[in-house]
Amino acid sequence: MRTPSSLVDTCDQRSYLCPDYELRVTARCVVEDLSQPSTTPFEDLLQRDEIVKALVNKRRDEPTDTDPVTGLTCARTVYKLRYGNDHRGATWHDKDNGVVWLLAYGWHRVHDPNDAFRKFARLDAEERLLPTAADYNALLDDRDRRVARVAHGQAQDLLREAESNLGQEQRGIIGDCAHVGVVIEVVETLSEIEVIFDHAATPRTWVMALPAWFIPESGLDDWDWNCEHPSRELADTEACIRYLKG
Repeated sequence: MRTPSSLVDTCDQRSYLCPDYELRVTARCVVEDLSQPSTTPFEDLLQRDEIVKALVNKRRDEPTDTDPVTGLTCARTVYKLRYGNDHRGATWHDKDNGVVWLLAYGWHRVHDPNDAFRKFARLDAEERLLPTAADYNALLDDRDRRVARVAHGQAQDLLREAESNLGQEQRGIIGDCAHVGVVIEVVETLSEIEVIFDHAATPRTWVMALPAWFIPESGLDDWDWNCEHPSRELADTEACIRYLKG
C-alpha cells in the first residue's frame, strides 16, 4: 500500500510512513522491551527510544540489511538493527503487508545470559517474536483512520473536476490506492453523480465509505448501487454507483 504523498516521512498513530511501506513496533516489543503502553504513538517512541530512532534512520530508505539474525526458527529473514555499542534490535520486512516491524530490542552483552541476541532466540523459540493478530488488527485500524482523513479531500477534488467537465469521466486516486472515476450529468434541475471503482482492488471498508467521501450528507441508501455507466461498458471488476442531487 503506497503512502499518501502528503504523509511521507511523518509519524501517524503507531507508524512512521515511508513512501512504499511503514515502520511499526510490535505491541509486545513496546510493552516488554520499551516499557510503554501498547498504544503509545510512534512519535512518542521516537522521541524517547534510541532504537526507534535507529529504526527510522536505517530502515526509512532501505527495508532490509546485510546482517541477519542467525539461529532463528521462524522462517523469516530477521535483520540486526544497531545503535552504538550496546543497543540492538531485530527487524523484519513484512512485504505482504507493507511494514518493517521492530520485533524486539535489547542490550548487547556478549557473555550475559540476557544479551539481546539470546533474548531474540528465546522469543523466537516461544513463538513470541513475530507480530500477532492484534498487531495486524491495529495496523488495519490505523490505516482505515488514515485513509479517512485524506480521502474526503481527494474525493472533493475529483468531484470539482467532474463539475467542470460535465459528461466526461474524470479519473483519480483516492487514498493513493483506490482508482476511481466520476461522471456528472445534469438533467434539468438534477445532477446525476456517478462514481466508478474497481471492486476487486478497493477494500470493502473503503467501498462503504465512498458515498460519504463524495457527498458527506448522504447515506448508503441514498445511492443506487446497481447502475450501469452511461457512456462506456464497465470492466469485469468495475462497479458504478449513482447519486441524484437536486
